[in-house]
Amino acid sequence: LNRAPAEDPSQVYSLDITGQELMFVVEDDLLLFDKLQTLKASENALPFARIGVLPDLRKLIMSCNGITSLDLDVHGKFMNLEYLDISYNSVDHSAIILLGTLPKLRWLDLTNNNIKTLPNCLMDMKHWQDIVIELLLPMHVAALDTVL
Repeated sequence: LNRAPAEDPSQVYSLDITGQELMFVVEDDLLLFDKLQTLKASENALPFARIGVLPDLRKLIMSCNGITSLDLDVHGKFMNLEYLDISYNSVDHSAIILLGTLPKLRWLDLTNNNIKTLPNCLMDMKHWQDIVIELLLPMHVAALDTVL
C-alpha cells in the first residue's frame, strides 16, 4: 500500500514497483486496488499466485522475479489478465498448462525460462485455440502459427 501513487488504492489504475526488492504481498491489501489494471513488478521476488487477487488486473509484468513455480492456487484468480510477461525467471513447461486456464490471456512472454519444448497437450487445449500468443518462445513462434 505504501508504494501506491495515491492515498486511496481504488484510485490507482497503474502501478510500477519495479526494482523495489519486494518479497511478499498481503492479499487483503491488494483487494483494495480494485481498479488496478497494469502492474509492473519486475526485479522483485514476489509470489506469482498472490498477485492474482487483483480484480481488474489486465497487464502484469514480472520479469526477473526468481519465479520457479506459478503455484497451483490460481483458480478464480487472474480472471481479466490479458498480457503476461514472466520472462527471465525459472519456470518450466508445466507453467504453460497452468497459464492455459487463464480465460482472457492474449499475450505471453516466457523468454529465458527453463522451457526447452512446448508440451504436446498445449495444442489440445480448446481454450488456447482462439488465443493469439505473440511471444512464447522465439524458436517456437512459427510452429505455433501453423497450428493456431
